[in-house]
Amino acid sequence: MKRFSNIKEVLVSLALMAVTCFAQEAATIITDTFDGEAGSTAGQLNRMRVGSSDKLLWEATPNVKLTRSNDRGCITTTSASTALVARIKLPPAERRITVEAELQPESTEGKLAWMGIGFGKSSLGNPTFGGLCVILRTNTTYSLLFNPDPEDITAAKVINLKSGPIPSYRSHEMIRVKLTYDVEFGAISVWINGQKEVSGMDLKAKKITPSLTYAGISGYNQEVGVPCASNFGVAID
Repeated sequence: MKRFSNIKEVLVSLALMAVTCFAQEAATIITDTFDGEAGSTAGQLNRMRVGSSDKLLWEATPNVKLTRSNDRGCITTTSASTALVARIKLPPAERRITVEAELQPESTEGKLAWMGIGFGKSSLGNPTFGGLCVILRTNTTYSLLFNPDPEDITAAKVINLKSGPIPSYRSHEMIRVKLTYDVEFGAISVWINGQKEVSGMDLKAKKITPSLTYAGISGYNQEVGVPCASNFGVAID
């Protein structure tokens, strides 16, 4: 144990501890396990309260619905041919933002499908969020993408920042993905199934400054009725 030579050192140490505790408590944590009752039209996620928040509501395309799998809450889609998007409005982030979820990409009719998480500023129907996103494909690969155009719903202007194989991939099982953006340094990191795939990539050097207006889940060609996402969370400080 550290010994203090005078009362001044004790007071300084206590002050630093207090600042540290305050900084930790200042973080905003938003979570949703999708266990809420299907209180909106036909169980649609749109306009439903975000699980841990008293004020935030989900904004979602009409094909996103609540479901259950293995006794836990999930979301699914009612239309494979239309992109699914579910997002929440973000409070201001001064230091960093982390978005995470469990995702399960499942293809329909042999087509390539994907699920992803991300943040940005775009129209609701834009599955790449007009910003940064990580997508997981049914061919067992992932990509970290940036879309500079909020209105580019066809992803024609998407920039692939990094791609690779999904670590510890298991068919028909949820994949844990986490995306952290350091606001001050403009650096992005990605974890998939607990493995760090992108470590502090310098976005400033690439002249990329993403908007932090919305965060959420998206996908395309997802099999109808199959659970595709669960345990969504955002941490902001």
